[in-house]
Amino acid sequence: IQTLDDSDSNIENAIDSQESQDAEAFYKALYTDALTGAYNRRYYEEHLKKRVMSAGVAMFDLDDFKLANDTYGHDIGDRILKTEVSVILNLIRKTDSLVRIGGDEFAVLMCDITSMENALVKAGQICSLYTKGAAKEGLKISCSIGMVFCESDDGAAFDDLYQKADSALYKAKGKGKNVFVVFDENML
Repeated sequence: IQTLDDSDSNIENAIDSQESQDAEAFYKALYTDALTGAYNRRYYEEHLKKRVMSAGVAMFDLDDFKLANDTYGHDIGDRILKTEVSVILNLIRKTDSLVRIGGDEFAVLMCDITSMENALVKAGQICSLYTKGAAKEGLKISCSIGMVFCESDDGAAFDDLYQKADSALYKAKGKGKNVFVVFDENML
């Protein structure tokens, strides 16, 4: 036999559960990209700026992706983006964050990097993944990546790291695409 107190407890639990689900849905809608499931730019700007100690930022975008969208349509482009993001999420560490900045531009924040060499290997793998994924669709799309590393809490501002990674990305595009470039001070 259920008492009135038990019934009140069950109702409270159901309300708490629904509120938790509503909060999670709100958080997901607020901070994830609806198409790819990666974090969105808002999350990048509001949450990741605080995580720069021993970090790396990799900015990347698809080379000539607009041409593929214009030639084959946005449905194919969307499918490529979703597939590639899924593969990259499986490639990066759980402590890293993948963010869709906009269009075909993404960033990965790599926290607590213990080896720059490992991060560079991952960058090469990401370049390769885009080429293979696009080839499955009969397209020739590649990926260019710009990277910057902050080896310690040296007061580097997140916005500064973002700008440096973006400069390295621009340099990668200038090198003929489908490459990754690590930022150095000569790029400024």
